[in-house]
Amino acid sequence: MLSYLPFVDPLKIGGALDKSVYSAVMLIAIWNGGPDRVPMQLALYSVVGSLRSDFLFDFPLSARGTIAAAKYLTPAILLAQLSYPDATGSSAVRLAADGRLEIRRRDGDQVHLEASIVPLFRKLGYFGAIRLCRRLPPGNSFRYAGTLPMTAAPTTRYQTHTDGRLSGTRAIYIADGSTLSPLPSKNHTFTMMANAMRVADCVWRSLE
Repeated sequence: MLSYLPFVDPLKIGGALDKSVYSAVMLIAIWNGGPDRVPMQLALYSVVGSLRSDFLFDFPLSARGTIAAAKYLTPAILLAQLSYPDATGSSAVRLAADGRLEIRRRDGDQVHLEASIVPLFRKLGYFGAIRLCRRLPPGNSFRYAGTLPMTAAPTTRYQTHTDGRLSGTRAIYIADGSTLSPLPSKNHTFTMMANAMRVADCVWRSLE
């Protein structure tokens, strides 16, 4: 799950817009601020390029008012993005018999932490309000994984062994993101690459 929360630096309102960057990620950090101390990714963006066009649609003004406000506010806006991990085990993706993709997500399982970062940014001179938070609904994230999760003792055909072998088969190995079990906040790429190398090594050893 993703959420976005804008902050404004009053000292930069009406300042010059930095046009040398495009959708720049200013900072990416791992944050353990939740009550369960579950790590999640916090990314800070400057509102330029495509992010600016997306953000302007959420301005509570007329089209003319939005354009006028953006001229002065855009240089002062910092966008915080929280990416929540999914380790609850309550979410699932299923392909229905009629071809529809069914996504099951119980949003109540997730503790929203946006309100807790507002006072942290206030100490840095940025003002924000929780009512401006935008939470994307289930199914609007960037990447999916975990549809064939690895487990030490598979019990269904939609699981894989720890070496990547598909349950119920003798020589079918899965090496992509579908074998990840608990999902990190986002950006599975390096984890997938490392796991693919590990599965390839397991396959090679099985052929010796």
